[in-house]
Amino acid sequence: MRKFKTVFFLITSVLFMLPVYIFGQAQTEYQEKIEGYFYHKRLVGPKYAKSAVLEVMVDKYDNYMAVTYRADKASHTHLNIYKLYSWEEVLSMTLSEKRVELYNSTFDPDGNFFYANTDIYRNKFKRIDIKTKQTEEVSCNVTPNGCLKIEPKQYSTEAYTWNRNYYIYRPVRFPNSVLIMKDRSVVDAERLRNPNFLLEEEKKLEEELNKSDPEEMPVVVTPEPPKKTETPIAKEPVKEPVKEPVKEQPKKIRKTHTTFIDFMLTKEQIQSLERYKYCKMANYEIMINNWLAATFEFTDKTKEITISEADFNTLKSTGSVTNDAVRLNIPAELIGQ
Repeated sequence: MRKFKTVFFLITSVLFMLPVYIFGQAQTEYQEKIEGYFYHKRLVGPKYAKSAVLEVMVDKYDNYMAVTYRADKASHTHLNIYKLYSWEEVLSMTLSEKRVELYNSTFDPDGNFFYANTDIYRNKFKRIDIKTKQTEEVSCNVTPNGCLKIEPKQYSTEAYTWNRNYYIYRPVRFPNSVLIMKDRSVVDAERLRNPNFLLEEEKKLEEELNKSDPEEMPVVVTPEPPKKTETPIAKEPVKEPVKEPVKEQPKKIRKTHTTFIDFMLTKEQIQSLERYKYCKMANYEIMINNWLAATFEFTDKTKEITISEADFNTLKSTGSVTNDAVRLNIPAELIGQ
């Protein structure tokens, strides 16, 4: 009986630690690959239940990137096509086919069509017009690759662009997203050409936050010198003070850097951040990630807020923390717990 308990304990321990080991191994592998890259952009997939990235493919003609998504127990495949380097979504459509094998699919050299291989064992293709979304079944001999032997391969959820300037992958914690990482040498070269390029990104963010309320746009006031008044020698000096316009206008000034979007977290959301490093608040996603927190942008469009572990500890101890244009708060009774 004691021997059986020992064996049972060993089996359950291995089964319990296996997901932790696999997840930790995947995290280490990705961290090694992103060494030398800066976070650049996040692309979020369709809002299907349990939607996840199936496969990522970069166009060999250096025009596009294709990403397929599949919902849990879904009978269809969702295809997104993005323009390389601008990362603009140029096509998003749901195909009735249960599969699209990107590793056997191809774009045409001119960037007008995408030839989707819809069978794992056969040369069965669907030609998609990228501009009009019109589709038609075509023979393999009209595709840029011709009628090659179909070889099933494992789906890849990562890819590099030409010259490895960008590394693209599906993060472990957010399977319905694609992260775009930019080579540090490319970023340094851009900084040399334009020393203020990061400031321009911040300016775009400020404009995004202020465009809904014109009164909150930064106001630049140029003080005017007080008007000189001539005082006759025979008369008493003018006793009325000179009205200076510069003293009347500061009340209307609202500086952008002191304007925040405030969020109040609940006890359950704090517990979720402590346990899973993630929680949802209305339409927003809040996550703790040390290596993304320094570069991750908050925009009202992507609905994402990323903070570091240190920021989270500050939030719990002081009750408030700011990151870019947002301010996270917790109720007073939860401070220090």
